[in-house]
Amino acid sequence: MLLLSVNTAGILANQNIFDCATSADANLVGYQSLSINLSTPVGNGQAHIYVRNISAGTTRLVSTDVAGAQGNGQSGGCWLSGDGAFIAFYSDATNLVAGDTNGVADVFLKNLNTGSIQRVSVDSSGVQGNGQSPHFADPETGDVILSRKPANWDREPLDETVPSG
Repeated sequence: MLLLSVNTAGILANQNIFDCATSADANLVGYQSLSINLSTPVGNGQAHIYVRNISAGTTRLVSTDVAGAQGNGQSGGCWLSGDGAFIAFYSDATNLVAGDTNGVADVFLKNLNTGSIQRVSVDSSGVQGNGQSPHFADPETGDVILSRKPANWDREPLDETVPSG
């Protein structure tokens, strides 16, 4: 048995973990936690997304903007691409990307190699939704699927696919 809910120093998380996802080789494990002791910066009382690299023995906060600032809202529902390069999650944080002013949870795709993050729950013109954007991963391709579009989106069909890279 392997304990995943620890920080890089091996200290046990002070809260439970949820919504676990793994890369195809099971070396990376993503999860949601309210813990405030899993990474630096210290958690801010919001649920965040973390990735544990089993072979490296590291845990890092990934529900951050490109500069590493932690999200100012709840995050959850993580999914890892098969190669471990990307993680998708939803968040109602407003500071992960510029222009997020819709006040609802959006879906984000973060490149774990570069730290870049993009909101994928926008329409073809980049217009943010006026409602929440639930998601799931296609079990065959690993692609992130937006399963319902907000009412103000201009495109059809309802499902949009974002390649996993």
